[in-house]
Amino acid sequence: MFCSKLLPALIVGASLLVISSQTKALVLQGQTTAHDPSRITKCGNRYYVYTTGNDVPMMYSDDMVHWQRGKAALSPDGVPAWAHTLVPTKQGNQIWAPDVLFFNGTYHLYYAFADWNSNYACIGLVTSPTLDPDAANYKWTDQGCVVASDPSTVYNTIDPCPVFDQNGRLWLVFGSMAKGTRLIPLDTHTGLRSPGTDMYQFAGHEGEAGYVYYRKGYYYFFKNLGHCCAGLNSTSYRILVGRSHQITGPYVDKDGNDLATHPGTIFLQTDGDKIGPGQIGIYTDSGVDYVSFHYYSRALGGRPTLGIETLTWDADGWPVAGKDPQPPATVP
Repeated sequence: MFCSKLLPALIVGASLLVISSQTKALVLQGQTTAHDPSRITKCGNRYYVYTTGNDVPMMYSDDMVHWQRGKAALSPDGVPAWAHTLVPTKQGNQIWAPDVLFFNGTYHLYYAFADWNSNYACIGLVTSPTLDPDAANYKWTDQGCVVASDPSTVYNTIDPCPVFDQNGRLWLVFGSMAKGTRLIPLDTHTGLRSPGTDMYQFAGHEGEAGYVYYRKGYYYFFKNLGHCCAGLNSTSYRILVGRSHQITGPYVDKDGNDLATHPGTIFLQTDGDKIGPGQIGIYTDSGVDYVSFHYYSRALGGRPTLGIETLTWDADGWPVAGKDPQPPATVP
């Protein structure tokens, strides 16, 4: 999502995540400042999350409770020269909304480099055999551009989400608020866009921070709508969901309405201390599902903060966040 105006707010420091009394989500501790967090990814015995910021910031935890800052993925070299060439109006090394997927024995980290005020943007890919900066084989290797946009395109290449379908085909979900969500096939060997393949548009012309998750015959598509990136004034920012039997859609909401013309079913919205939740990821550990996201903390003056809640599913198979009282720390 467009987050370049948030850089002053992304201050590394200790913070406490205050949870609404209506849920029993875990109280996170430590350095929990985060905007546009990636899905939680476990490497060894440690949990990792990557966020919007300079050079792809990283945060890690040994228990999903206590978090601290680690080494940025693109440090010390920064955003590669090819990305600056594709986005000539962008200064600095701030990236947006990274996401990670492990396949072929390698961690694939996708990130967006984009200009807030134009359609210049690109999605880059770096790979590493490990996420642990202290490991001897730790090294992020630049794999180049996956897809790019400019003022001549009708789409905007931000908010990447890689996903495998049930046939083993790899896809990338991306897109922006004004132009809608796109879907492209990726090569399962390189992680880059498959040459000569189609680009699909689905789930309407609005929304950002798209995320696709498969469960029991359905692909669930999550997206954000509303006004983001304004701290405590982001009250309209919310996460909606629809589902489909095919990854390319059509996706429908809980009432059967097509997301091509309807916004979707509310999944998470402003609630108590949690203002404007966005950018979800889903992680499963020992049979328990969790949803991660950011929100603007009312208690912390609008600071973007990492949230993690237990994810359950209702009788009809629709996702429900924060209703299971079991915190992640109790899971082996």
